[in-house]
Amino acid sequence: MTVPNSTSVVFADKASTATPTNVVTFTRDASSGKVSSVAVTGSDAQFVAGLYDYLGITGADIAAGKIYMSDNNLRAFAGFAYKTESSATWKANSTPIILDPTVRIPKTGDHASVLGFALMMAAIIAAAAALRKTEA
Repeated sequence: MTVPNSTSVVFADKASTATPTNVVTFTRDASSGKVSSVAVTGSDAQFVAGLYDYLGITGADIAAGKIYMSDNNLRAFAGFAYKTESSATWKANSTPIILDPTVRIPKTGDHASVLGFALMMAAIIAAAAALRKTEA
């Protein structure tokens, strides 16, 4: 993981806990990306060897100043992988919510049922009238 234009690039193992057990930190020049040193935290030498193999680098290359980890180089090598987190905290508030007493729920049940009944009766009468015309 790296922050753009930072002076370090960090690789860590995917631990089963929140804290990784092996971390490799490459210190670099923020503008050129040239790696100047490497710090390893953890005891798994296979993790470090596997990381170097995956990146295609050696300790001798780092010591000779041949490794550049600029932001563009890292994006070209590994692509983009972003992780975002967000949270919301709801705090208790003693301010009461006062509803407007003039706003009421509309009572449409009475009017809707009368209108529905009237429309159904009109449809039945229209159908009967049409049937009577076809018989005549």
